[in-house]
Amino acid sequence: MKILITLLALAPLASMANTCLNELEYKSLYQIEESKEFVIETEGWVTDLTDEIFAPFEEEGFERSDCQKAIYMSEFRGPSQTDYRAYYTYEDSCDGGNSHGYVLDVKTNKIIADIGDSEIICK
Repeated sequence: MKILITLLALAPLASMANTCLNELEYKSLYQIEESKEFVIETEGWVTDLTDEIFAPFEEEGFERSDCQKAIYMSEFRGPSQTDYRAYYTYEDSCDGGNSHGYVLDVKTNKIIADIGDSEIICK
């Protein structure tokens, strides 16, 4: 019985991971933007760089002062109708020329993927 309860509790996490793997894994930000399978809902510069948004960048060693005006946000819907929000660096002064960031599942507000050198890698 305990095993069944554990499996049921982990099922949504496995579903999120599978959706990420099926839709996003190893795609570049450019491929998402240009793809007909994805719908860009909202995008633009992050003007209010909160601690919550910046924390994952800080964990990677990025300096807030270098990235204050260099974080871009894109909300998009995948083929499975899953809504995603990506935060990523967009200025050489912050990232040295390689976009870095992360992707959230909007429904759960959990980070499901990292962005490294513009490529999405699911967790």
